[in-house]
Amino acid sequence: WFCQNWEVLLTEIQKSMETNELIGWMNPTRLPYIHPALFFIKRELLEQTSKDFSPHPEYNGSDHFGQITYDAQRLGAKIDTLPFDFNFTPNAFAFHLGGVNENYRNADNPRYPGRRTYFKYTPATCAL
Repeated sequence: WFCQNWEVLLTEIQKSMETNELIGWMNPTRLPYIHPALFFIKRELLEQTSKDFSPHPEYNGSDHFGQITYDAQRLGAKIDTLPFDFNFTPNAFAFHLGGVNENYRNADNPRYPGRRTYFKYTPATCAL
């Protein structure tokens, strides 16, 4: 997870957690869920969920932690997403760079699709 201003981000998270039970980056899949790249949950809520952190391909687009978000929604939890631009662009306030280790390990393989991502958005160019 890369961010331009951690102090601002963490202040917003702390403020939001005063009135919400789950906060983070909502992954915009067909069935959106709070992604573990930026995921904060109150212990009381987590204890009421299935604690199922596994990926669920049957949910079409749900990654690991998806079930926790769906459980929280079913329980009527107060869920908040952050008011920042989290798009995968150089101008974004923050973004999730998935598969960093895999991208790094395969950086020299011209047939690996993550290669372009790794070289375009390295920590040196995105983290301030």
